Amino acid sequence: MTEPKNQGPVARPQWPEGRQGSASTAKTQETQEYLGWLQATSKRYRQSQIKAAVAVNAEMLRFYFRLGGDIARMEASQPWGSGFLKRLSRDLKAQMPEANCFSFQNLYYMRHFFELYANVAITPQVGGRFDGGEEIFPQVGGKLDGGE
Repeated sequence: MTEPKNQGPVARPQWPEGRQGSASTAKTQETQEYLGWLQATSKRYRQSQIKAAVAVNAEMLRFYFRLGGDIARMEASQPWGSGFLKRLSRDLKAQMPEANCFSFQNLYYMRHFFELYANVAITPQVGGRFDGGEEIFPQVGGKLDGGE
């Protein structure tokens, strides 16, 4: 085996043109820019998480409302005392064991939710978007900084 030859001292990288000044000043500026970008990225991530949670919650409420309507319609065609909700709960749990929202009590609440709001027009929140996509009222996740 031959030993590698000593190539001499390794050349240090040079600053690109236009970046004059001391290394510590440039590092400080770079660090401040990076920290600002990091903070902005973290804020955008948290806002996206909240917006996603709000969207998921809205969709689940729509699902529960529609399921409550289905239950009300189907239960109306069943004879009194048939145990429709208990059977439905058991069957949905068997069909989807990972879902924990299909208890007898939850199905009862879904039907009640539908019955309470069946004649009410369900519309989007006022604080959504207006015309050209400009926000008129900030939503829950709009401002996450403690002081804002």
